[in-house]
Amino acid sequence: MDNAYQVTDDGDNAYVTPAAADTRMTLDSTELGVKEGQSATISGRAEVYTQGRWQPLTGARVDAVWQSDNGSAATRPVTDAQGHFSGKILMPRTGTVEVQSARGTYLKASPTAQVKVHVARKTSISDFSASLNKYSQLTAKGRLHTGSSIPGDADNRVQLQYSADGTTGWTTLKTVTPGSGDPEAGAPFKGTFDAPYKGYYRAYFKGSAEWQPSYSPVLYVKRTKTRIIDGNASPEPVAKGRTITVKGKLQKYTSSAWHAYGSQTVKILFRPKGSTTWYDMGNTTTRSDGTFSRGYTAQRDGTWVAELLYPDSTHLASAGREDYVDVR
Repeated sequence: MDNAYQVTDDGDNAYVTPAAADTRMTLDSTELGVKEGQSATISGRAEVYTQGRWQPLTGARVDAVWQSDNGSAATRPVTDAQGHFSGKILMPRTGTVEVQSARGTYLKASPTAQVKVHVARKTSISDFSASLNKYSQLTAKGRLHTGSSIPGDADNRVQLQYSADGTTGWTTLKTVTPGSGDPEAGAPFKGTFDAPYKGYYRAYFKGSAEWQPSYSPVLYVKRTKTRIIDGNASPEPVAKGRTITVKGKLQKYTSSAWHAYGSQTVKILFRPKGSTTWYDMGNTTTRSDGTFSRGYTAQRDGTWVAELLYPDSTHLASAGREDYVDVR
């Protein structure tokens, strides 16, 4: 600063005094992201213009201030021998921090710099449930909590995810948008989609610069697979008025193998030739070995099929092979 002077003259005497030197700063980052409750680190390097060049500004106070109608926060670090400074500031929400080196006797305050600090607010997911229906469709629902209003449209998504082992390979099967809700109760979400017959499920909120991510508890859901094999309607062709016998075998998948599924109600359906409508032709019950059969009087051409339409809450529905019979 000894190369910058100003001269004043009171008429009788002339005074030569050092002039205030220009200062500047370079921020390490002009945009930061922190979690709610976590301090943001404001850092950079301050310089002073002296002896014809920019040099480190040492021992100078740097003011980093955030303020709004609802509160304020500040940090005032001092630069080191190389002009570096670093200070922590705790902000309750997203805002802009104004950074400036303090004015001194022979120093001008630096031009104001700004750091945008994104404060990611806490979120959580509650009341998560998952249920699998007889057609292997899973319905998952819950509530997203953000502490106040729900996130904006771009961030307001919940992913419904599946994993075979509950630990790895998480895959998003459906993405849903929570509805509006009371901040205390949370924003409700719900989605239904085709799913494996067993596995682990969770809800995941990805979050953004303004919102922290969150996960629901992991839930295990399972139904036992069933199938109808050897489905057949015979004889083919058949004379009108004669008997058509619909038969097959019902099995369930347990202990990594298919086994007979006895004492179950199988429904027989018939669709006449040229029609798109299936008609209920009644039920039959599976024997201990899983087999079933039922006879009908042949009336007209059409397609027959046997189905396990109403399994209990732990099994999946299934259908046998559709078999067309020509009635002559």
